[in-house]
Amino acid sequence: MDRKITFAQYGCGKMAKYLIRYAIEKGASLVAAFDVNPAVCGKDAAEIVGDNYPVTGIKVSDAGQADEILGTLKPDVCIIATRSTVAELEEILTNSVNDSFFAVDASELKACVSDKIASAQMQLNE
Repeated sequence: MDRKITFAQYGCGKMAKYLIRYAIEKGASLVAAFDVNPAVCGKDAAEIVGDNYPVTGIKVSDAGQADEILGTLKPDVCIIATRSTVAELEEILTNSVNDSFFAVDASELKACVSDKIASAQMQLNE
């Protein structure tokens, strides 16, 4: 079975511009995006990426809805790009374990997203 890896973006600030673009360019499909900033919530993820990026159809949701949405969508990967400490991310990291998706912090993204996407793709194709 061949299908795209699905991912959610948790944190839609400055880093998300590059993270969303990078993951999509590597073949992943964005299924959800979250942020705590009301000025960002409701925007299409393409507005976060900028540079006339094509509309994704994925609107940024309030981070308070992440548990429910992630539990429903069950993305393969969740990219976390917040300025929070690990303690502040406990809920999203716990949800990643409970909902069986990879949680990737932005600090490790460049080194491992391609590997995580490739690994998840191999598991899906088995």
